[in-house]
Amino acid sequence: MNKFLQNLIFSFRKPPIVVIFGPGCEHLIKIISHIAGPENKILMICADSNYRKNNLEFLIKKSSLPILVFLENNNSSGLENILSLVKNFSHRGFIVSDKNFSNFRKIKNEAQCRVFTFGLSNEANIFATDINFTEEGTNFKINYGGNIVPFWIKKKTEEKEINALLAVILISVLNGINLVEISQALRNFNF
Repeated sequence: MNKFLQNLIFSFRKPPIVVIFGPGCEHLIKIISHIAGPENKILMICADSNYRKNNLEFLIKKSSLPILVFLENNNSSGLENILSLVKNFSHRGFIVSDKNFSNFRKIKNEAQCRVFTFGLSNEANIFATDINFTEEGTNFKINYGGNIVPFWIKKKTEEKEINALLAVILISVLNGINLVEISQALRNFNF
């Protein structure tokens, strides 16, 4: 199918799009796909700071729900590209960022949309508490918008992995999936 036809189809369908910048994005996409289920219509892209700006801007502009996600990394190369994308980002979209992302303040200052944070401290919009590591796996509580929901993972994880799961959970919530449904889906996910 030629590029023009693909763009035309995308423009009519206007699917939600999630663009993830940072390490481990492929794994996060698998988890989001599992949570969203087989009827998943979310277009998910792993990007780096040297992405093809024009293609990404087109996809974001035509999406019904664009979400940019920034995971922790200390690489500031390509920051100008990212800031340009953020500055021109749709006001109807969302930016999701690790509270500890090294360039968070710069991105937040350029944003003209809602910015959500995730992390292990209660300063983030969504955060984990009561983390317990057992032989059977890991359990913790997710705090978001005044709601507290328990989560169980069948794998002994590290805090770094829980932090990445917080990004997945927040992206899922922004796409209209209930926290309880997310908890149940993650409980059955084979990490």
